[in-house]
Amino acid sequence: MEWFQHPDSSAPPAAYLAAGFVAVMLIAVSKGGFGSGLGMLSVPVMMQVLPSSVALPMMLPVLIWCDVLAIRQYPGEWRPRAVWLVAPGAMAGIVIGWGILYRLNDAPRELRVTNDAWLKLVVGAICLGFVAVWALGLWLGRRAGERPAWRPGWVGGTLAGLPSGITTMLAHAAGPIYTMYLLPQKLDKREFVGTTVRYFFTFNLVKIPFFMMLPGGTGLNWPVFRATLWMLALAPLGVWAGSRLNRKLSPGVFNRLLYLFLALAGAKLIWDSSRVLWPGGGS
Repeated sequence: MEWFQHPDSSAPPAAYLAAGFVAVMLIAVSKGGFGSGLGMLSVPVMMQVLPSSVALPMMLPVLIWCDVLAIRQYPGEWRPRAVWLVAPGAMAGIVIGWGILYRLNDAPRELRVTNDAWLKLVVGAICLGFVAVWALGLWLGRRAGERPAWRPGWVGGTLAGLPSGITTMLAHAAGPIYTMYLLPQKLDKREFVGTTVRYFFTFNLVKIPFFMMLPGGTGLNWPVFRATLWMLALAPLGVWAGSRLNRKLSPGVFNRLLYLFLALAGAKLIWDSSRVLWPGGGS
């Protein structure tokens, strides 16, 4: 069973496998181009059955494999300038996010539960924050339709890259920030997805050594990678489905449901973490 369920999970096998299946499908369908930001739900889902110190690195190989599959669905359909302009800020953000994770994981074992609760609190807050960002993005999208396409410079790219780098390291959840950066540039729908996929492929690869350097047996190691292998086999189906849906369906209602579930997942993570951090607060 260790090839399917990580040993740090105490969840029933059926619940664990269900969470893993849902998480990889969320990532793959989103990478395929349907349901912008859908993959953000994967980390909160896996945190229901795993400690955060395992859930975060476990999703990284799945994300990279889905990026590879998605790039094949969008050959040549991307805007390189929109990726390279955010690179300096994204790199700085990844280093900052790694420093936060390192500090949380580099602690005695008796403090791991508390630190795990703090990280879940952060991820939950990011989830709720991105629901607000999404709502703002709807408004910006309407306003962008009234204006000429924005051509960002290095300053705009860096300002977008820094928070996206931090959130992608802490929660694999930079999608809404990068979407907000791309929306005013008025890319074609498929060029938009192709650019987003290449951005995440580039910086997900950058994150590999940072996750491998996390202390205390946490981070990306063989037990974590071994437990992702069955998920990797599911990814092609989800990416193909996302690409087909991108061609045929409007994701408007779907995105509204996505952010409703994201809000619920974020609220549950905050609730669970608060019960550990402030056990007497609700009495």
